[in-house]
Amino acid sequence: MVEESRVMGSGLERGSSRPLKLNGVEQYMHADHRRDYPIFYYHVVALKASFSRQQLEAVIESVSRSDPRVTALLARGPDRRARLEVSDSTVSGPSLDWVESDDPQSESQSESARQFWESRHCLPRPAVRFLAIRTRGNGAVVTRLFVEVYHALFDGLFTLQYMGEIIRGVLSCSSSDQDGSLRRQASLDEPADLSEDAARASSPGLLAYVKTLSPFLGNSSDPLVRHRNAKAGQWQSVLIDNSSLWPIHGAQVLELRGPQLRSLKIAAAKMGSNLNGLLMAAIFCSIRQFWEQAGSRNHRICFCIPVSLRSRRGRLRPVNSISYVFLRRSTRRAESLSELAQWATQSLALKSTSEMAQVMTNVFELMARSRVLLPLVTRFPGSMSTVIVSNVGNINQAIHGSAKLRPSKAESPVSIYTGITYLRPGSQAGFGISELDGNLTISGVFDTLSLAPADCEAVMNHLRHRLAEVVAGSTNDVLP
Repeated sequence: MVEESRVMGSGLERGSSRPLKLNGVEQYMHADHRRDYPIFYYHVVALKASFSRQQLEAVIESVSRSDPRVTALLARGPDRRARLEVSDSTVSGPSLDWVESDDPQSESQSESARQFWESRHCLPRPAVRFLAIRTRGNGAVVTRLFVEVYHALFDGLFTLQYMGEIIRGVLSCSSSDQDGSLRRQASLDEPADLSEDAARASSPGLLAYVKTLSPFLGNSSDPLVRHRNAKAGQWQSVLIDNSSLWPIHGAQVLELRGPQLRSLKIAAAKMGSNLNGLLMAAIFCSIRQFWEQAGSRNHRICFCIPVSLRSRRGRLRPVNSISYVFLRRSTRRAESLSELAQWATQSLALKSTSEMAQVMTNVFELMARSRVLLPLVTRFPGSMSTVIVSNVGNINQAIHGSAKLRPSKAESPVSIYTGITYLRPGSQAGFGISELDGNLTISGVFDTLSLAPADCEAVMNHLRHRLAEVVAGSTNDVLP
């Protein structure tokens, strides 16, 4: 069963050991950071009670074997708590400490987490225990370690809500002035400026850290992975290559321009839908066809409802909330296929973003109450972490929903980015729909553990053919 993680962050002023109250939780920090670590972040993670020290050691050993830059040491510290130190050639000294926490504060946090879980999901929360993690440095190996460890902790399901919280905390935490002193850049209650310019202004280390995590933060037009075309002065979409973290087959991209896009919009209008609804339905049925052919009961599917944001002064402000839903492993394939058809039909019937978000949220919550679905996150509070979700690469994240900033219209609703992911345990693949400068991009990103290249192409080809049929008017429905 997937567990929910409670993540808290805090900054640290040099020489200070006083409690800092962030997110309603007091965290006592030790003033033992070094000058070469401008970033210091602390959070608490709720683990499955069944996760053992041996499993952690196995994960670290696997990372060490696969990357010669890593040397890992798991030992008991002076406080007799389990401590993990990872050395990375890109930083000097330990870049991550893993400390098993058994203090009373963890007990109170465990109770708070239980109450939060039950109030959100109307389901008993399984027993958990906590690990306190402190992160320093900006090495890619540290990032990869997070991915590997979270995969193990959460039964192969990793949501970048946690990484989003980390980035949000990092961008809002201590940064270096010219005299080397540390200052608070911003409050965690305020949206962070997730741009490379903002990171560069804070510190070189922060910029490197942001660049390291860019593959986790979104597809093409995400603020962190866009670059400016000096000639045209327009944002250009960039397909992220995160092969340094894990090998991927690559991305299957379908870009719709000009007449194609207009034809699809007209077809959607004739079907009584909007463009996003039509595309969602087309992707639903494409996945459904593959699923029927694969015939496996072990596949899982993650859906994220559309999120509408408004931009103001370059910042993203959430309007709607996000819901993640995971099909339970026990769900029978036939029932799941029926649900896919139902969701595709509902997508076609929706004519506005807010209507789509509300209807899909209601459907998901109803299914959650009937225990057909297990929600991992439902309506978590609006903040920058709401949009720091992605569906590129692994994402188990499977992340996968986000909205995109359209720089040309500062006050207009942002283009909708809908993520759909289908999974097998320990692997994932993602689909995304994004619109930038009038061009629509449908992308699917697959890792080596997820699907064979031929399967990736099969899903995308079916989607191409289905949309072509819709445009040609040879079908009045995107459902097979």
